[in-house]
Amino acid sequence: MKAESAQVASISDVHLGHHNTTAEEIIPNLHEAFKDTERNNALDVIIIAGDLFDRLMSLNNPQVFATMIWFGAFLRWAAARKVAVRLLAGTKSHDWDQNQFLMVLQEVMNVEGDVKYIDTLSIEYIDCIDRHVLWVPDDWRPDPDVTWMEVTQLLREKGLDKVDISVVHGSFEHQLPEVANAHPHKLRRYLDISRDYVIGGHIHIPGSLEHFICNGSFDRLTHGEEGPKGHWRLKLNRKSGNEAEFIENKNAKKYITVDCAGLPLEDAMNLIKSEVSRIPTTSFVRVRANEGDAILSLIDTLRKNYPTYTWSTKKDERKDTQRILLTDMRSTFQAVQLSPENIVELLMTRLSEKHTQDPAMLQLCRDHLIQELER
Repeated sequence: MKAESAQVASISDVHLGHHNTTAEEIIPNLHEAFKDTERNNALDVIIIAGDLFDRLMSLNNPQVFATMIWFGAFLRWAAARKVAVRLLAGTKSHDWDQNQFLMVLQEVMNVEGDVKYIDTLSIEYIDCIDRHVLWVPDDWRPDPDVTWMEVTQLLREKGLDKVDISVVHGSFEHQLPEVANAHPHKLRRYLDISRDYVIGGHIHIPGSLEHFICNGSFDRLTHGEEGPKGHWRLKLNRKSGNEAEFIENKNAKKYITVDCAGLPLEDAMNLIKSEVSRIPTTSFVRVRANEGDAILSLIDTLRKNYPTYTWSTKKDERKDTQRILLTDMRSTFQAVQLSPENIVELLMTRLSEKHTQDPAMLQLCRDHLIQELER
């Protein structure tokens, strides 16, 4: 089939099953993004470029029930509107190959849609858009240079010098800080072999560079990701050219940081009250203050007064710290029971409060911690 034009939706890093932003919160936003509308029905392909899941989930997890229900509705809609769906394997410690559950569900529901799960380095010709797509799962090889060698070999085997779209779950060099101990892919390589777009998953901050787009995470999952969340829509046209549009998920979970550093206690409390009044009551709120600022002694009070919000602190190095004599309102120490289920989130909170707010660095640390736990 020769298609001059095609419409593609690209989404990744949904992280269903996340501890902070749950599937029950993410799925209504997915439904809003892919509901039965004229624009969505015009799509030819939806690419889910890895990390659809956040962790391995047991069937008795309530998030699994919500996920199953949405998957069923999504697959029926896609089949009815003849929208192809492609799922790329993401980070193993997130997806755990659970993406292939959609294939099983499709069979159980007897839905005859065009749905495929890709967990190997491969090139696919997708007939409905008349394009060749290169699929690069996360961690295909420990060394991205070896992965690239296999990509070039695959192109030769297919008799191709280029593909139309490359979909890579992994980081590229421009997305990581120089201090990161990581081995990213080299973007120029993939740009040079991709006529239309290079699509990147794994990094949670959306962006674009030349004909590269980074999906970013679909929803907000942690502090340090205050920017827009959502997915991309691509209009491919061999005559008039291509267009890429970022579709914002305007209902993404709110994570805010209230900067109270150096403020007197009353001013800090008034600022916090003003900020939380503008956001949903299930939001995550982080209070930034200098070491020794009075507001830090009232975090437990804030938790009691605003119990539906999730509170944390970020302490800066001691600067012009207030020296105000206060009635002792320090928090009572509460022991935390450590377990395999909560250790990663506790450590990540500690890292974000004490050491770095760089989203890419935090993501690398989180992935490494999970991998270490699984040994």
